Amino acid sequence: MTKVTLRVASPGRCSNLDRRGTYDHRPGATEQMRLTAVLAFAAAGAILTTSGCGIVGSGVSSAELPDFPVTSPAFNDLNDLTARYTCGEQKGDGKTPSLHWSASGLSDVKSFTIVVDDPDARGGTYIHWVLANLSANTTDVVEGDWPKKAIVGRNSAGKADYVPPCPPKGERHRYRFTVYGLKEPVTFQTGADLKESLPEIASRTVAVGRITGFFGSTDSG
Repeated sequence: MTKVTLRVASPGRCSNLDRRGTYDHRPGATEQMRLTAVLAFAAAGAILTTSGCGIVGSGVSSAELPDFPVTSPAFNDLNDLTARYTCGEQKGDGKTPSLHWSASGLSDVKSFTIVVDDPDARGGTYIHWVLANLSANTTDVVEGDWPKKAIVGRNSAGKADYVPPCPPKGERHRYRFTVYGLKEPVTFQTGADLKESLPEIASRTVAVGRITGFFGSTDSG
């Protein structure tokens, strides 16, 4: 049987992406992504790195990847999301927030992919959204919409859609909106399983940017 190597980046390597000690040390925190890597790479014996940075492949250290800024008019980095972008009860809830990024000068980037995940989910990292094949000249997505030609992979709920943040009562989770700059467009199609989409995104990643929002309360009362 071909050996599969999974490397987890050390704490602090992603201080440019998660700036308040948000690296998750829990053994089960990346279990789903480890399983994804094993399923997809067992035959090929490739290397997939999963860490606080997200998904990184091809034996590339996450510390070696250039990063670029990601912002949103909807929330500030490391601040709270409003119910409009979550499973709250307010009108218009569950929308994808507007995102803006700038990767000018990164000539190797030929396509962008957005992955939204929750590293604090009880069962391990939960993928909320996989949006791929945004063109290299794309610099933003608008609230509640995305380019018609984009590819939407399945999330952890098995749906080719966006699942809004919805932590259990009494829990406060991080929601990481990570934009991956890829050296070439992905080949998977809309509806692709995570075991297909995540490794392909990882293998093509040459730059990365992120904005992180929080949602939920530690008050169980």
